[in-house]
Amino acid sequence: MEIEAKFQVSRPEDWHFCYQLFCCQTSDLAGWQGGQEVSRLDLAAFYYDTSSADLHQAGFSLRLRREGSALFLTIKHRPAGGQAGLQAPEAQRQGIVARQEWEVLLADSVTEHFKPQDYEALAWDRVRTMSLSDPSLLPLGEILADHPLVLQAASSFTRTRGYLHQAEAKIEWALDKGYFHHPGQEDEAFSELELELQAGPYSALQALISQVQELRPLVVQNWSKQVRALHSPYDLIIVGAGPAGLAAGLGAGLKAETEKREARILILDKDKEAGRKILASGNGRCNLSNQDADASKYLSHLPKQLEALIQQIPRKFTQNFCRDLGLALKFDQAGRAYPQAEEARAVRDLLLARLQSLKLDLAFNQEVCQIWPPELKGQTYYLQTRSGEIYRAKSLILALGSPASPALGGSWSLASLAKAWQLPYQTFRPALCGLLIDESSSLSQVQGCRVKGRASLPHGQVSQGEFLLNKGALSGIAAMDLANFLAEERGGFAGNDPQAVFIFDQPLPLTLDFFPEWQAGSLAKALADKGRSFAWELSWDLLLASYLPSRLIRAILRDQGLKEEDPAQAKIARSLAYQLKAYPLPLQGLKSFADAQVARGGLDLSAITQDYRLKAYPGAYVCGEALDVVGFCGGYNLHFAWASGYRAGQAALADLISPVTL
Repeated sequence: MEIEAKFQVSRPEDWHFCYQLFCCQTSDLAGWQGGQEVSRLDLAAFYYDTSSADLHQAGFSLRLRREGSALFLTIKHRPAGGQAGLQAPEAQRQGIVARQEWEVLLADSVTEHFKPQDYEALAWDRVRTMSLSDPSLLPLGEILADHPLVLQAASSFTRTRGYLHQAEAKIEWALDKGYFHHPGQEDEAFSELELELQAGPYSALQALISQVQELRPLVVQNWSKQVRALHSPYDLIIVGAGPAGLAAGLGAGLKAETEKREARILILDKDKEAGRKILASGNGRCNLSNQDADASKYLSHLPKQLEALIQQIPRKFTQNFCRDLGLALKFDQAGRAYPQAEEARAVRDLLLARLQSLKLDLAFNQEVCQIWPPELKGQTYYLQTRSGEIYRAKSLILALGSPASPALGGSWSLASLAKAWQLPYQTFRPALCGLLIDESSSLSQVQGCRVKGRASLPHGQVSQGEFLLNKGALSGIAAMDLANFLAEERGGFAGNDPQAVFIFDQPLPLTLDFFPEWQAGSLAKALADKGRSFAWELSWDLLLASYLPSRLIRAILRDQGLKEEDPAQAKIARSLAYQLKAYPLPLQGLKSFADAQVARGGLDLSAITQDYRLKAYPGAYVCGEALDVVGFCGGYNLHFAWASGYRAGQAALADLISPVTL
């Protein structure tokens, strides 16, 4: 059983510390004795797997390694049951892993420039023989019987190693510095420290690690050389195949095509298909943009930074974006853009077809659960999915979306990432959603009633258009726009469940003007005159019948203490008219993320540059709904998703070609 810990020492100061500590023993490790057995070796390793990574998926790694002039076959296997009784959380924190290991000498004298393929047949015969006598290796033998092995990558490095002793404990330390060689790619440098328990209790290794970390905290190396070799890095990985992610892929792919640069680009998504929000947009018609998409159509906690982002989007961006896709557009009188056929699927399918023509890879049902950023610029990002897949990327675009519309792929991924990476983040709240009506109003009992009007909030925000009263909620486009403002109200999710409705600390007064085109005095006169003219037969419900829906009339009369069958009175009708121009409607809260088209909140705009780079993490970008930018109804949110994703994709590829120093 191999029990060891690995640490990154790529920074010159970390390497120097480790070299002085272990090779020169200039710092005292209490209770540990060094020896004179420090040695230096030149090594070369060659890593194998099947073309579909069957060995890795089964928990095995297999390599040929030249140490000096000797050639070894090494097999390693991490048991499915965990780390052989070690405390997994503590072991992970300290970088400790436990694996079964088998090592066989294949040749005791090979030259520096030997060809590993000359020894492959001998090595695989040894593996098959070993698998017949060792049940632990039986799955490996079965894989070799069905699938040919392929040389995936190689590494060459210099190892300086020695030993530390304490009572019965013996620990081998090794400092490795070298390169990974992936076919068709530039060499990738690495430097790391390994501490392997050779004898004695597991607690001795833990104690040594604690001492080293107290002297100088080192970053745990989570990935073995085998994993890093088998997973050659993509130039760019885009996490999320929603509108922003697909637009990022288009921007990056077109940039690579224009610059005549070969670039490996991958889009990952947790769903089974791409662009589900695109398909649902505009009730399937896809309101994909708006001609009037200026900064006034958006909200953010940092309005100046928001204005700068919106202003840099070219005025004809949408037309150019759609032209690159071969998508015919049309605009309605309100400036809303739709595909000519008013079919959302055409937008999604044309995007995917264009990405395929640019040779981008897409992988679905791949939910990224953790991302490890590089320690230094030039190193790679590691991504791991819930199914155990590992991906590496030189550059990364996070199009993670928001919790809105979980049925269409909404998630809290950005919130989790912001916490893990210590990024400034504005808490997500439902937006473009229905408003909950306080039960004290009779209007909360109205179901399925549409009415046009104008609503006003206490701080002066106004929205005019169609409202829908339905089962204790006020919705419709005009109400949903108001929800963007109300995400700032104090309150909390019911039962502290972030998937539940959001309840305000106190009911919020909203006023509805059911007659926005009338002056209050004119409406009062009209209702009073009508009441006088027909007083001999006109009841209250008939007085209002030609102005408002019957279900709404009954609720209003109940609120006013009037019986619908009683005769209308001119004086009361005049007073009622003024009420209908500013009808009080207390709001209880916001509907849940399940009913929200987008979310207010997200990554703080102070964390990114004008081309959506993360300031704290070179090579990483964030775009779309994951940012603290929310638009009103009318295609504005999709417009920002396309534009921010496209700009991030272009910038990421440009940075790979000519790196930018922040």
